[in-house]
Amino acid sequence: MIYIIFISFMLTFVMYQKQQQADLIGWGKDYKRNTGWKTWGNVMKAELLSGGYLLQLFPSPWQDYLLAAAIGALVFEFGYNKIAIGQGWFFNGASSKFDSLGKWKWIALFALLIISITVKIFL
Repeated sequence: MIYIIFISFMLTFVMYQKQQQADLIGWGKDYKRNTGWKTWGNVMKAELLSGGYLLQLFPSPWQDYLLAAAIGALVFEFGYNKIAIGQGWFFNGASSKFDSLGKWKWIALFALLIISITVKIFL
């Protein structure tokens, strides 16, 4: 259950970012605002509340949380690159300190995934 919640939340967050970016980029005199990002924000709130409730009903061990976070981080980065900004899978932007790591960002994300899988299997 935790995997579905994390992946769904990250994809919703990507769509929120895409709509918000479209609203900010198109700002001008004759521009009609694109407020689709508000809908995605409300969907994120609903997922957060329902996800918290579901996690109480279906608890998971900490290893599942670690692996779900690693998968969620990769889903967010790939989703943001492909869906929100329409770039390549391994695009390195310049919008955060994490992006400024360049190829090390991807090495860190995949290392976290490998460590998470190892922890899940052996602990």
